[in-house]
Amino acid sequence: MALDVYSLEPWQQKAFSAGLLLRMVPNYQYFAEAASFGDAAVLNNILDVIWQKLSGLSIKINIEAQTEKLLAVTPEPRDFDFYAVYPASDACSGLLSLLESFFDKQLNPASEVSRLSMSCVQAYIEFCSLEVETRESQAQHPLIQWEKATQAELFDLVKILKEGKSSCQRIKEVAIGDRLSSLAIEY
Repeated sequence: MALDVYSLEPWQQKAFSAGLLLRMVPNYQYFAEAASFGDAAVLNNILDVIWQKLSGLSIKINIEAQTEKLLAVTPEPRDFDFYAVYPASDACSGLLSLLESFFDKQLNPASEVSRLSMSCVQAYIEFCSLEVETRESQAQHPLIQWEKATQAELFDLVKILKEGKSSCQRIKEVAIGDRLSSLAIEY
């Protein structure tokens, strides 16, 4: 069952995306520490500013400056020879998509971040598998099931919440409740 992220209002799209990114950024942090490249604090700071905006604070986000900071710490997969670069790159791409949606109101960040989060999990399963996974066996994998359940839970939650600080806090609680990244990395 695919989520109809296009039915979400702009605030809901952004809140859903930010919730998923809370689960993706720890993958970047793992990569940054292992590769001695980048800085997870940059991603976390950008996400914090976005949460403040989503909470209703009347702050302006300097999209250009935040984008420059993000691009400066975004890894180029061909420059690294270990798998962790791909989930890190996905986290950066998702955050960039969310940032751009504050500038271009026509963008639906929920669609892109949802796709990136799911494909990141699927690619990780393929990478870790000793045998070729069929589409059916991959769909039954516990990480895929958990990703689908988490996305559905966040989707259902943002559908009923109204913009505000308490709503953002609830979304954060659901997204990081297990203190596991989307790839089940503890943080």
